Amino acid sequence: MTEPSIYLLQAQANEESAKIAQKDFPEWAIIMYFYAALHLINDYALELNQIDLLKVDEDSKISQHSLRREYVKTISNYINCKDLQANYDFLFNESLLARYLVNRNDILECSARVL
Repeated sequence: MTEPSIYLLQAQANEESAKIAQKDFPEWAIIMYFYAALHLINDYALELNQIDLLKVDEDSKISQHSLRREYVKTISNYINCKDLQANYDFLFNESLLARYLVNRNDILECSARVL
């Protein structure tokens, strides 16, 4: 049996932390769940020897998050699972909301915890 990748271990740690934080710190829980998903995508790419597809070149104008979201879209289409892309995008958007209090370029007038 092979050792779990660093990405899988980090995803598991993030998910465990999110479960603990969910009741008292829901805004941080969603961020941790998003990063768990991010690391699961990295683990998937590593398993398929595609991890280099998630690396941004120094001269690139695309962000690492945008590159990963495109990768998720590609694998969602490949495995015919639109829920994967929809769920990843949901976590991404909700984590942006929790971190920056911005929802589709609208600045919120309340804390993420209130949401």
